[in-house]
Amino acid sequence: MVIMDYTKRDFQGCYDKNNVPRANLNEATVNSFLNSDDDSDEEDDSDNYKNDKEVPKRIWKTHLNRYKKKYRIKKDELGVSYIHSKLGQIKPHSIVKRHLCAYLYFGTRKRNSLLSKLPSYCKVLRDGDDGVSIWFPEYKLDELAKIFEVYKKKKLSEENLAQLRLRIAEINASRGIYNDK
Repeated sequence: MVIMDYTKRDFQGCYDKNNVPRANLNEATVNSFLNSDDDSDEEDDSDNYKNDKEVPKRIWKTHLNRYKKKYRIKKDELGVSYIHSKLGQIKPHSIVKRHLCAYLYFGTRKRNSLLSKLPSYCKVLRDGDDGVSIWFPEYKLDELAKIFEVYKKKKLSEENLAQLRLRIAEINASRGIYNDK
């Protein structure tokens, strides 16, 4: 389903591709979605595909951009976006089923500590000498971010931004660079 304008009729969670209501959603649920601060302009039409082989590459490459306000998003050599972590990377595993996979690289001590902290819904796909691959549902990312030591975006206050702008202006002035805005 392609969503261009967020109206009650086009609400992503209400109707499937055959225009049949999925669930009884009350007015508050629809309004909370319409007023949410998640203003990602990515079209998430993963409901239109039966398996991950049918999902186009552009969706694979931009799937994690919905988290760009909260976490640091980078791109690998193939252009696929991933969430940057101190221990490794978190990439999409299945877009249709909404699963992510964390590829974490570290030593044995850290491995044992991390595996003991994992909740029961996480599944270890690969456990090697140099790291592990852990599968988990996408909606549990916020809960696991602390365990995986995910880098979050820094949020600066207006006061801190003003101080930084002054410092940059001083440095530029000392180098003879002036901003004529």
